[in-house]
Amino acid sequence: MCKTLKKLSDKGLRPVCEQDVAFLIRTLTPDKLTNSSLTDSLIPLVPLLCRLLHSPDTVTAGEALGSLEKLSRCPKAFATLRGCPGAIPDLMLILRSSEVSLHREAIICVGNLANIDDEMCKALVNSGAVEVLHKVLLKFNTTNLKNACWALSNLVISAPAAIGLMLESGVYKQLVTVCSGDIPEVNKEVVWVIFNSFFSANEEQFQKLLDRELVEPLLRLAQRQDNVELQFGILCGLSDLLAKLGSSHSAANLLRVLAKHSAPDVFEALQYSSNNNEIRKEAGKLLGRLAAANHEGEYSAPQEFVADFPR
Repeated sequence: MCKTLKKLSDKGLRPVCEQDVAFLIRTLTPDKLTNSSLTDSLIPLVPLLCRLLHSPDTVTAGEALGSLEKLSRCPKAFATLRGCPGAIPDLMLILRSSEVSLHREAIICVGNLANIDDEMCKALVNSGAVEVLHKVLLKFNTTNLKNACWALSNLVISAPAAIGLMLESGVYKQLVTVCSGDIPEVNKEVVWVIFNSFFSANEEQFQKLLDRELVEPLLRLAQRQDNVELQFGILCGLSDLLAKLGSSHSAANLLRVLAKHSAPDVFEALQYSSNNNEIRKEAGKLLGRLAAANHEGEYSAPQEFVADFPR
């Protein structure tokens, strides 16, 4: 079947057939690409799917995009996608369009492609991925918000240039606004963007991230008793980040910002009131790190917090 479709596409499809072909390919593409022979037979159809993204018929474009979204999870399809120079710009055009029904799959495609390698991430950034994902954040569609944050978190890992663009364009400011809402699945992805940004940033970018007040929402979410998994993830993320920074200037600045936002009070409350042993352990570890750093002069804590540090 796939070989027949490939031959038809090579000869050129009539517009009246495009919707049926796009639907058929999407039907053939499994949600989980475990059948290697089927995957291998579908990959040659990627260029056809990229061409169908240009279809003036929204249904046809949507079916093609749905197939590409599934195939973009498959490492074997990456080389073929690279060979379609218009694929990434086409995804950006779709996300810039008013066809909201196509945005979900396009965002997931971007997130999947951002997982490939540094080269693909750079191509996405250069094609305007940060700009279009920022616009998605402004529309407050829950599903798209979650997926856009996930895609951004993938981008900043492999393309530090994305951090610079996000700082300049106000993406981080919008992320703080987004996580002020009560949507657990979105808040989780925002936390990932923040931590991946801190871990990937250079020293100058790190300080700018601190200046954007990104620590405050982490501490606020860490106090939410209704999401133990998120609480634990934030505490572990802070511990890992401080371990990575060691005794650097960035570590001292982070410790100072933590103290500024009453982190000792937050960690102490979690250490003594949480019903989760792992959370109590991580909170105690962070409290000890703040106390030791202050005692050793690694940073100067605000005077009102010094008394709260354990001896």
